[in-house]
Amino acid sequence: MITLQRVYDVLDRVAPFRTAFEGDPVGIQIGDPDGEIRRAVVTFDASLASIEFAARQGAQLLLAHHPMIYHKLAGLGPGDYTSERAWRCASAGLSFIAAHTNWDVAVGGVSEWILRKLGVSEVFEIGSGRQEGRYKLVFFVPDEAASRVIDAASAAGAGVIGLYERCAFQTPGLGTFRAREGAHPTIGEVGVVETVAELRVEMVAPAHARRAIDLSLRAAHPYEEPALDWIPLEPERALAVGRFGRLPEPIKMRDLVILTDQRLQTRSTAWGDPDRMVQSIASVGGAGDDEWQAAQSAGIDVFVTGEIRQHVALEASERGMGMIAAGHYATEAPSMEALMGILQKELPSVEWQMFTPPPGRAGRPFA
Repeated sequence: MITLQRVYDVLDRVAPFRTAFEGDPVGIQIGDPDGEIRRAVVTFDASLASIEFAARQGAQLLLAHHPMIYHKLAGLGPGDYTSERAWRCASAGLSFIAAHTNWDVAVGGVSEWILRKLGVSEVFEIGSGRQEGRYKLVFFVPDEAASRVIDAASAAGAGVIGLYERCAFQTPGLGTFRAREGAHPTIGEVGVVETVAELRVEMVAPAHARRAIDLSLRAAHPYEEPALDWIPLEPERALAVGRFGRLPEPIKMRDLVILTDQRLQTRSTAWGDPDRMVQSIASVGGAGDDEWQAAQSAGIDVFVTGEIRQHVALEASERGMGMIAAGHYATEAPSMEALMGILQKELPSVEWQMFTPPPGRAGRPFA
């Protein structure tokens, strides 16, 4: 049986909810984590139309990009738009999950999807992201048990540096101890000073996984009382909201706009010299115009996002930055189909369906 919690866990692996921006209410907003999910509908907005569609399909889950509930509700029922949608979900037996900024920043998520559609094959991170706490984990272990304990800590999330995992530094030394009455030492006897060849092992560890790492390490460690330290480090940026890369060949700015409109099925607004040759592109889906300066600082030719405010367009264009506003819907909504494809592979026993409203309806523009 696939439960709502199981769907959440898969999503959390694909687009970790902890990477969502501060204050973004992602995750399960309606539903029982233990409830069974047999049919699910994926969409962009938690619209009344999407809820009605999911109910007609007999679905138990509606998964949307934008959250439904941003603030506390005083009640459920018609009148207030958010309360009415939540009430209709509950009445139809629909659970609801939002995968918002965690999907924006995810590998394969919104910002990366835009560049892939434009023909960029190799992408890199750029822009802001949520700050994550980190520790330097230090523990001491007998030589013969080191690999086992490192494996356990690694499996729980320790030792990840960029694209490398199970990263650990080992220093040999001698450990000494005397077990007191009541102890059950793995090595030696109670009341006798023992000296053991040990390794000092150092690994980085994310704060969110501290408890899991601690439990796994202790379970794998041969000692009754392992010696370990958690040393706080400077916070590190989680996945960045933006991506950048290079087109295979330089292209005129005006031709890039045409390409964007074709590939994203939209009608863009653009700023910059139409005849300038460009090749490097940065992207942020939706309302991402506040990230353009990160792109400029990195020497990027063009910044593509959904919406660009006039004062941003003014400053960016006067500073020589090419800017393309391709529409909030066009830069984000289609990527939900890619997310559904991942979920179909991960949870094939669930019947997945996509709800795309007709042009001009339920938040989708017709021009």
